[in-house]
Amino acid sequence: MSHWWGKALEQASELNDYDSARTRSDICLVSSTLHLHSTEPLFKRLVSISGTTLLMKPLPPFVAEFAYASVLESLGIKDLSPADRIKALIIMQFDLLYSKVSPAVPLMPVVDNDLIPGTVDFSQISTTGSDALLPGKTWCQDLLIGDCKFDVSRSSDQSVWTRLTV
Repeated sequence: MSHWWGKALEQASELNDYDSARTRSDICLVSSTLHLHSTEPLFKRLVSISGTTLLMKPLPPFVAEFAYASVLESLGIKDLSPADRIKALIIMQFDLLYSKVSPAVPLMPVVDNDLIPGTVDFSQISTTGSDALLPGKTWCQDLLIGDCKFDVSRSSDQSVWTRLTV
């Protein structure tokens, strides 16, 4: 498997057993359900407990452009060339990046008609067979989409544990 996903698995897996690869989408910044747009088989099983693109839809391009402009403005790099913007972002301290960009700016995946060709709904993902929008339905053998109503309590437990162990 030449895809970045396979390379990451190769580095992380002691067994290098790609056929048994699983992915889990659980309070992540990017949902694993986005990988179902890929025509290349990436894993056989997916557990999406929360953070699914079924609930948090990818942004349309015009919203992404607004978000991009807002980030550039917030970071004071809007007047730089694209190459200099990239350099500035690479060397920028994460704390500065995190503190300057407002949480109101929507920083989410974008429908780009390439990697993410569109948004999906429950009816599309729950039917069997091939789907031009979700080729992953043909190569992902098992898909479990869970309920995220307990995320807050679980996150709370994790933060308490962090406070107790730090």
